[in-house]
Amino acid sequence: MLPWELELVAREIILNGHMQQQTLASANTFDPVKSVQLVRQLTMHISKTHVHSHDEALSAVIPLIHQQMPWSDDTFSRIARYGQIYRHQPLAEIMQSVLKISLSAWLKLGLAVFSLLVRSHSVDRSIFFHLPGVDRETVEQFFALTTRSIEELGPRIKSQQVYDRKWAYAFNPLRERPINFFQVEPERIFAPIPQLLIWHVTDGLYYHLIEAGGSLFAKAFGDACEIYVGNVLTTALQGKQVEIYGERPYETSKGQKAGADWLVSDHTGHIFLECKAKRMTLQAKTAGPGESMDKDLRVLAGYIVQNYKNIRDAMGGSVPGFNSKGLPVFSGIVTLEDWGLVTSQLKDRLNVLVEDELQDAGLPASMTVDHPYKILSFFQLERHVQDIANKGIATVSVPDAVYSRAAYRGCLFPETLAELMPDIAENAGFHHLR
Repeated sequence: MLPWELELVAREIILNGHMQQQTLASANTFDPVKSVQLVRQLTMHISKTHVHSHDEALSAVIPLIHQQMPWSDDTFSRIARYGQIYRHQPLAEIMQSVLKISLSAWLKLGLAVFSLLVRSHSVDRSIFFHLPGVDRETVEQFFALTTRSIEELGPRIKSQQVYDRKWAYAFNPLRERPINFFQVEPERIFAPIPQLLIWHVTDGLYYHLIEAGGSLFAKAFGDACEIYVGNVLTTALQGKQVEIYGERPYETSKGQKAGADWLVSDHTGHIFLECKAKRMTLQAKTAGPGESMDKDLRVLAGYIVQNYKNIRDAMGGSVPGFNSKGLPVFSGIVTLEDWGLVTSQLKDRLNVLVEDELQDAGLPASMTVDHPYKILSFFQLERHVQDIANKGIATVSVPDAVYSRAAYRGCLFPETLAELMPDIAENAGFHHLR
């Protein structure tokens, strides 16, 4: 049973199941093997109905990529990553103000609940009143933000359902409230898909805060993401013959510019990095090539050309202290979430949009050849920079680079967990993640 199939099975049971006795003990006739077989039969039928050509097959792959890709991220790397980002003081203050819960308590409770519900099909929520360093009021607030009754969840799932080729990719409200209970037993909680709780307490924080936090949150979140990328660079490249620079403002005929967020240089080349928290929209992920995808790709093309302007200015001598020394110069756009741009369709379409943006900006189309660009998620950057440490910028940054990758450190910031949860860090064994 693949994890994304399990999520579909859970969604369909909640939507279509009939509860004669509304307790956990009543679910003793469920056949998981049969359920997955039915899901696979249906998805195969949808594919046969809608895919009739090579191009249609490539288009159909895109939603599949976005459905499956998130499950590959390492749990502790994810928690450490978002712990680093949200500990940024302006963000931490917004979180405390909006959610009435600290980052430390939020992650501690998320990990504790996840750990128990992975091993047991249900627990009494009152057990978490005894978690070190968390009072009862905080526990209740955490569950207010993460739980929903199955009786309430069913109608919400129904409102999101679609019965066309996007059936398997419709938004699942389980992701909004991954912890559930039956109204007859409100204190007894369970998680149909425990992994969704980890997602909820990490990237799901964004959706809790974006509306209430407004422009202050957007600014703080962008700054925190930029700082995190800098931390990745300094941690992964520590002890290497590499120079790392943050923004270096400079004057142009159109006023002052900030320049690239980060510049990394070694004896083989230079890479200019722009950090963006922008995510691909759900509509683009589920629909594949088309108007929605084009709209998102145009935004990404704008980021790429923005960085090409930074490179143009630096190569022209505007950026203080920069000298290419005749070495190759590369461009990197670093996004919080993986955009899944792995099919030839999407790559070609993005290249066309980048060429359009270059023309509008008065830049030569050859920029993409002279200074190849890469799109890297934070997860990918954490590994890409480790490759730079071992092989050099030029070796790993050329298009379609082929080289021997070293073993990656999965969690770059294990100390984050211990610092945010010092009262349980030793017992939890966080030091073993180093």
